Amino acid sequence: MFIVVYSTTVFVAAFLLFWIQPLAAKLLLPALGGSPAVWNTSVAFFQTVLLGGYGYAHLTARWLSPRRQAILHWFLLAAACSRLPIGFPTGNVSPGDHPQFWLLATLIRSVGLPFLMIAATAPMVQRWVALSTHRQASDPYFLYAFSNAGSLCALLAFPFLLEPALRLTSQERLWSTSVVALALLLLGCTMLTGSRREEARVAGDSADPAVAWRQRLWWLALSAAPSSLLLGVTTYISTDIAAVPLLWVVPLALYLGTFVLAFAYRSPPPKAVAAAQAGLVVMVGASTLWHFHLPWEMRMALHVAAFVATALMCHQSLAASRPSPTRLTEFYVWLAVGGALGGWFNAWISPLVFNASHEYSLVLALVCLLRPGVWGFRTRSAFVDVGIPVLLFAVIADPLRLYLPWLLDHAGGLKPVAHLAVIVAVWRMARRPLRLSLGVAALLLTTTVMPEREGTLARERNFFGQLRVAAEPLGETGDMFHVLYNGSIAHGAQSLEPSRRLRPTSYYHQSGPLGGVFERIGGGPRTRRVAVVGLGTGSISCYGFPWEDWTFFELNPAVERVARDRRWFSYLDDCPPRAKVIIGDARLLLAAQGDGQFNLIILDAFSSDAIPIHIVTCEALSIYLRKLTPDGLILVHVTNGYFQLAPTIARTAATLGLASVFRSDRNLVVDKGDQKWPSDWMAIGRPRDLAVLTGAEGWQPVEPGRRPWTDDFSDVLAALRW
Repeated sequence: MFIVVYSTTVFVAAFLLFWIQPLAAKLLLPALGGSPAVWNTSVAFFQTVLLGGYGYAHLTARWLSPRRQAILHWFLLAAACSRLPIGFPTGNVSPGDHPQFWLLATLIRSVGLPFLMIAATAPMVQRWVALSTHRQASDPYFLYAFSNAGSLCALLAFPFLLEPALRLTSQERLWSTSVVALALLLLGCTMLTGSRREEARVAGDSADPAVAWRQRLWWLALSAAPSSLLLGVTTYISTDIAAVPLLWVVPLALYLGTFVLAFAYRSPPPKAVAAAQAGLVVMVGASTLWHFHLPWEMRMALHVAAFVATALMCHQSLAASRPSPTRLTEFYVWLAVGGALGGWFNAWISPLVFNASHEYSLVLALVCLLRPGVWGFRTRSAFVDVGIPVLLFAVIADPLRLYLPWLLDHAGGLKPVAHLAVIVAVWRMARRPLRLSLGVAALLLTTTVMPEREGTLARERNFFGQLRVAAEPLGETGDMFHVLYNGSIAHGAQSLEPSRRLRPTSYYHQSGPLGGVFERIGGGPRTRRVAVVGLGTGSISCYGFPWEDWTFFELNPAVERVARDRRWFSYLDDCPPRAKVIIGDARLLLAAQGDGQFNLIILDAFSSDAIPIHIVTCEALSIYLRKLTPDGLILVHVTNGYFQLAPTIARTAATLGLASVFRSDRNLVVDKGDQKWPSDWMAIGRPRDLAVLTGAEGWQPVEPGRRPWTDDFSDVLAALRW
């Protein structure tokens, strides 16, 4: 009964911590728009409060006996419960000129104290077990495995169970009720702590020798590296391999799983894990260097496997170096500091320093320094450890990149031999951490000094993502086009042929659904004032006329810089409307426009794996409806390889009394020098206003989905193409 109560308490506390983080961010999203700063600021807040909770647990452990600490913690959690249910602002709110400060103040006021108390629960409970007379008191770290299991369950439950079944406000109330249940569990722990603790152990707490700073820095490095790699591998896969919905769930779930394995009673053999880690990291380096033409599923599996092996190796080293139970709370403080530093490095520093996902390669090479192995501090050993990788780097980075492709093309049988030789040469460095780290760096970082990916003309990275402009031969004639990519998703193209330079291409081709709409209403009163959500290359503006007023709303300022750079794209400058661009969240910006101002609103922000749900909810469509003239239309670009959005958006529109029609265009037969991509479009409006399209070729009524999306409910899984 003793261990059951404590284990359940730790599990529930971890579950609640991981549940409230996405819940709070989604509740606040409509008030602040879809900026990634909402998520980044929320994550930074929760990481900081988590550190505060661990610090509070550590300091009270130094000053108070287990009994008094338990009583104090229970009363503080009860005080936090008195502020429940948590309440987030709804309706029309004004974050002001500094929304990040408004967001932090709102989070502190709403969930600050409950989150702080819940965060401190796991290390406190483990300390109480350590100071008890229970037979497992000598090693209470098994409860850390229960804690991470709770986090893992919450991570999977939110997108797959809670979000599809419950409204956000219902989840808000259920979370608040669960905090009260945690307080009752904690009361049971407090009673058990008072009856089973051993006072002699408390005195031993202060008598235990202090932890050396070298050991603290070791814990810091072992916790920071996997945290950084978690974000790094997710970013790298989604931008360089494939943008798959909910991709972030897989690495994070595996990351938590490695904690569970490392601190469980029967963890995988550390030597086998370290050997697998060396081999997988070297294979990642080799595949990056030689550009293996593997299917994206295999490349993703390789990177994820290398990440899992590395995280498990680091977490096993943490488990092996954990201190005596009397220093347990300090151990967790350093783990939290390391985890936060790793996350902050990727989220805040890397976008300012690197224009691509180079932090992933950097940390993957550096983490090899944390491997178990032999360190040679003699001059000869150090020279060999550094000299061999440097020589390998010099050889690969200069002559081989010039001559090896030709050699391998003319001697295909040598290609696998060369690949194997490189892998084996670096893998044999596995026993020497410094040598392996530099060897992996030679493989991974060589790509940063090689020429850019073929055809790449420009890159730009910020908090909103990674943009790339490429020159690619497209169409049957192989004419050159400039193509804009956001991550791995193409967002438009422009022909370099002067006669075709101002023709809309890709999803926006004149023979496609969008071209058909403008063929019927373009140049008339129904396109006099047009709002477009999502800029891309700006090719839609070429449907405009000089007497029309066009406004683009774009979240990412880098997109406007690229679209206005005449070296890459010229639609905005050369097309007749001379459209203006407003930077910011489209929903908030449109809400600030005058009612009845636009004849046509085009939503073009749904082609990636991350759907900005808040701009197609019932509340958002209500805003657009007010901004339209009485005969206005809403066009929605719903081309997406992963989501089938038309039924859900149709149901959402139907709740407002609006009708929807849909056209899917897969006829790509165009002029040989032209470029057209498959596209899906919707038109939304009052039934009488859609009459202009209902009889047009290809436009069909949409069968509405089951449930509409609102600010309070959205089921992303239901929209996935299974």
